[in-house]
Amino acid sequence: MDTRVNTPSTLSYLGISEYRLQTAANIFAMVAILIAAALYGNIGIKDSLRRLDPHLLGHSLRRRGRHPELLGLTAVVTAFCVLQFTYTFPPLLSIAFYIKKHAMQDGDGFDPATGRTIQADSGFARLRRGLMGRRWYVNIGNFIYMLGALALAGLGAYSSIEVLKDAFAKGSTSSFVCKSPLDGS
Repeated sequence: MDTRVNTPSTLSYLGISEYRLQTAANIFAMVAILIAAALYGNIGIKDSLRRLDPHLLGHSLRRRGRHPELLGLTAVVTAFCVLQFTYTFPPLLSIAFYIKKHAMQDGDGFDPATGRTIQADSGFARLRRGLMGRRWYVNIGNFIYMLGALALAGLGAYSSIEVLKDAFAKGSTSSFVCKSPLDGS
């Protein structure tokens, strides 16, 4: 009698039929989950310790011991890099894929005998046909989504740069110096 419980899973590699490949994918997933748990645990411990009384834990948690520019630097990197790869590039790549897919006509394709790609036309007519293909509304939605992501990235970059300028103007930062912030003034 089979006592296993069938539960839905979001892991795409579970559909692989070969046992060795499933085992390898499980190992990669376990390593990734352990790394994520360590990172999230580290953040949780830091947040918990920050809420404790700094006198119990020494100078490391006092305001002078923190690096105020770390948040600003992280925000700049997030606005310029992370946000782009997460929210801007995927809809742009989707638009490019649908343009190529919907611009194809009968007879277009790859000729293995000559090693050349065959296209009936090129230029603006092909681009317009690709944009306004069967699912033109998906391209429009992706374009609006991409513009929103770019606006969000611009606002995030502007605000994080302003925070960094303010921190450096007040002299409360400790980056780009060899002196420890714990040594006092």
